[in-house]
Amino acid sequence: MIFARCFALVVTLVVSIPGICAERIFATSEDAGAITEIDPGTGRTTTLPTPGGPVGIVATPDGQRLYVTHPERGTISEIDTESKKPVAQFSYPGMPFGVAFDSEANRLFVTDWNRNLLSSLDSKTGKLLGEIEISRAPAHIAFDPAEKWLFICEREGNAIGVYDAQRLSLIKNLQVGTGPFIVYSAVTGRVYVANVRSDNVSMIDAQALGVTATVHVGPMPYGVAVTPDGKKAFGHGSSGKLSRRA
Repeated sequence: MIFARCFALVVTLVVSIPGICAERIFATSEDAGAITEIDPGTGRTTTLPTPGGPVGIVATPDGQRLYVTHPERGTISEIDTESKKPVAQFSYPGMPFGVAFDSEANRLFVTDWNRNLLSSLDSKTGKLLGEIEISRAPAHIAFDPAEKWLFICEREGNAIGVYDAQRLSLIKNLQVGTGPFIVYSAVTGRVYVANVRSDNVSMIDAQALGVTATVHVGPMPYGVAVTPDGKKAFGHGSSGKLSRRA
């Protein structure tokens, strides 16, 4: 598979216990068939075997569930973060890649790498609610619950497509770095985009819908996560090592 050889991890950060602010990072490894849980404070890791080549990953706001895409199998898994076990699995008629979650409407948004689609699914049943054709080879996706916007990496177009999540319609295209692969929406009103081929991260104002800064990082950044207070960012590149920036 095109992305299997160059892509190791997708990073997402969740608050595991509301009110206590215990942070945990979950990273997928497609080739290893596993999800790694990382304590950002101690660096301690726990591996959760996840057969079927996990790629995209998103956490529910309460940190109790993970939704994970398996492009090669055409499935989406729901995993309990405490028991570390899958509780459900949905079939998807394509190659599900990026995934985002709307907790208010109990919907999943999924990008289809091969069919160039954005799909909306019922998060409880996996039922298809709607879909729209988008740019070629769409990668990861982030959801802004305040504006109800979706930010999708258009890998071949070096852009972020901004879509209305309710209507599944295009709002705007934003030019970023080369080869945008993963996007993360923080509570600070910023969206962070890891551009694999230009070795930098683009920052987008989620309300004004404009690129506000571009920061050079290590080679081939493939993941980005931000702490809930917006003060620290975690990322990793082709080395597979996790790094932190204030």
